[in-house]
Amino acid sequence: MEYLKTFPYGCSEQQTSAIMPTIYLKQLYDSVKVPFDLKTKTVKEYIDPYQGYQERSLDTILRGYLVEIKNFQRLDGGFGFWMDSLTSEFPLTISLVGAFSDIRSVGYTPDSFMVENAIKYIKTEFYANKRPYCVASKTESCNWPLATRLSAIESILDANTQDYEAYKMYKLLSSTLTRGDVGTTGGFDNLSMVNQSRVLAKLMRINAITKAEKDGLKKILDDQVKYLASNALVYNPRGAFLGSVGAGSRIEVTTRFIETLALMGPATVKEYGQIIDNMERWIIGEKKKDGSFGSTADTSSVIRSLANVMRTSGELRDVNMLAKISLNNISLEDK
Repeated sequence: MEYLKTFPYGCSEQQTSAIMPTIYLKQLYDSVKVPFDLKTKTVKEYIDPYQGYQERSLDTILRGYLVEIKNFQRLDGGFGFWMDSLTSEFPLTISLVGAFSDIRSVGYTPDSFMVENAIKYIKTEFYANKRPYCVASKTESCNWPLATRLSAIESILDANTQDYEAYKMYKLLSSTLTRGDVGTTGGFDNLSMVNQSRVLAKLMRINAITKAEKDGLKKILDDQVKYLASNALVYNPRGAFLGSVGAGSRIEVTTRFIETLALMGPATVKEYGQIIDNMERWIIGEKKKDGSFGSTADTSSVIRSLANVMRTSGELRDVNMLAKISLNNISLEDK
């Protein structure tokens, strides 16, 4: 978290990655009814080359972010990396809409007009399904990767858990979502399988979907998770990770799979507890000397996945632990 808080760049993705771990911690503390007052918690934030780092409350930083992020939105509703970006970025906009939903969950209100326009942009890009400035060839498609389009559906569901259009969008993709596509053009890689599982878990919350349809979605979800756990995990002495074949880094794919298990509920977290422990051990072993796990987005993703598992498992509820400090077999303190 310290690495993210002091990151001296100002693009929309890095600003968001820097602020989100605070949200994940707030969600975690709220889940166990432990106070975490953003108005009294302070950090050193990088302001600019002239002012350097200054002490500011997390509440002030978050409110400032919600004002400033609007300057990165383009006329079509999407977001650019910089305030003067000429075009919107589809994957970036997807991640920002998901972030806005998490921010809303802890009592802050992103601008509703900004969010609505971003969702309209996401839906438009999903249906158009064409990467900008791309020239198709025999070896390269200009369509968006399956993993990206699935993330688009998930972000819509994060913004509105009852958006039935998200289900229609998923059904448009369903014919291509088969594991037999792995390794083929537009292939169904590990990240796509993880993202499909996440979408399935969230689609089942839509009230308008019939029980029979939900039962079908659940079967696909259960089968998909079992397949990933049995066939896609790579084990080494430091733990286990999901191999990155195609889109996504190993950190991204692995952390998103951990979150998928958390989304499925406490029983699933318990059932796959040993696998989760192995993945978390591998993730911790990937930590760099500067405190990061690679990119700012991957570092934020690690914090989110670990916090979500702890929220789901309830392992921090009613914690009653005794810590003993000793030196050369001499007890120094019990607490």
